[in-house]
Amino acid sequence: MTSLVPLFRPRSVAVVGVSRNPAKLGHRLLKNVLDGGFAGSVFPVNPSGEPILGLPTATKVADLPPDIDLALVSLPGPEVLSAVKGLAVRRVKVAVILSSGFGEVDAEGRALQAELSAAATESGMRLVGPNCMGVYSNPGRLNGTYFWDLPRTAGGISVVSQSGAYGGLIIRHLGSLGLGLSKFLSIGNQVDLEIADLLDDLAADPETTLIAAFIESVRDGKRFVEAARRATRRKPVVV
Repeated sequence: MTSLVPLFRPRSVAVVGVSRNPAKLGHRLLKNVLDGGFAGSVFPVNPSGEPILGLPTATKVADLPPDIDLALVSLPGPEVLSAVKGLAVRRVKVAVILSSGFGEVDAEGRALQAELSAAATESGMRLVGPNCMGVYSNPGRLNGTYFWDLPRTAGGISVVSQSGAYGGLIIRHLGSLGLGLSKFLSIGNQVDLEIADLLDDLAADPETTLIAAFIESVRDGKRFVEAARRATRRKPVVV
């Protein structure tokens, strides 16, 4: 598996599907990245090309600079595949697809999700999601999620959740107990990166002392069990 450093400690982030309307999720996503204190470069994408939250915007993915570490994609489902292919051309390392309307919906959504999977395999770009709430990294000063006002107490607990809603509840409960969070990832439909990948990565992560996972299903049961065994040899894993 490739390193997930670009996911949890990116030096640059593209936000695709940014809206000028503060009520829209695409606006909230960019605002969260900025409010979280991210220290790297941020590249919003919006067709208008007008500045949003004080940042210049690219009108399309093809206008982004090459070799961005992380892309956060908040677009209508039918527009996601084209954006992902464009991000692969720009050599983006990891893309988090927060958009819904894929395998969790119907046969058409499952077919679109299969195309996303094929695009990831062909390009080598890693994908998180779709149908997820995003990524948070306290060490990376990154809030690439739809959640706002997250507890900022530093700590060693890292959370991986298939459910975005329950993931948010877990984060806030940890905060209410005064327990610090290191990382959070909402993995959604697991079109590419899955629970087993995150167990392997977080087990080797010196910033993580305990792994908590909320799981609804696994793609490969045998692989998950093997990854869980490896992880529990190094640190506690709570499922």
